[in-house]
Amino acid sequence: MESKELKFVLKLLGCTEYRSLVSASIFDSFKQDKTKICRALSDRGLIDFEREITNLRITSAGKNVLKMDMTKLPISPVEYKLLQVLLKAGGKLIPSQIKGMKNVKVAERDRLVQSLAERGLVAMESGMKRQKCEVWITEAGLNYLRNEFTGSGTQAVISLDLLSNYLQFMRKSVDRHQSTQKVTPNQKPTDEGILETIRELGRVTS
Repeated sequence: MESKELKFVLKLLGCTEYRSLVSASIFDSFKQDKTKICRALSDRGLIDFEREITNLRITSAGKNVLKMDMTKLPISPVEYKLLQVLLKAGGKLIPSQIKGMKNVKVAERDRLVQSLAERGLVAMESGMKRQKCEVWITEAGLNYLRNEFTGSGTQAVISLDLLSNYLQFMRKSVDRHQSTQKVTPNQKPTDEGILETIRELGRVTS
């Protein structure tokens, strides 16, 4: 994990339920790298984020449906209208370019597109939500931080605040583990023991 990615994840660890808006001030230091970092971490299953439809087009199956007898259509009138709009476009459309459906709200439109895509009548692509996008650490990401992550290198990587986020996370993990297992007094982990598990995070800076 690159240092910027590590810092991003550790900042998320300090958020409620390990999730936050990408636009939150805690990520200001990443500037234009936020989207790149989110995609890289998401590709590895460590985090996830809200998505939106970026473009869509009608498929051959969708075109065939439009040729069917109107009394035998396997779709609703509003779905039929959406397929007509896509057919007239002749190629890919971004959702905001869909015309002639003023009475259909954005959420309903996206639901219709998803339904048509599941039936193979339209093809769509999705990407990171552009406005008010939430990002969070996945369960796989939490397990990775808890059980698999090891840092390396000698250069300064994290601040005391970020180290504190990781310590709190590890303490919660230990407490949760203790609640499900019988632990004797001499088995009880100490702060020093927890620190040992994160020693490889890198040299701490103030």
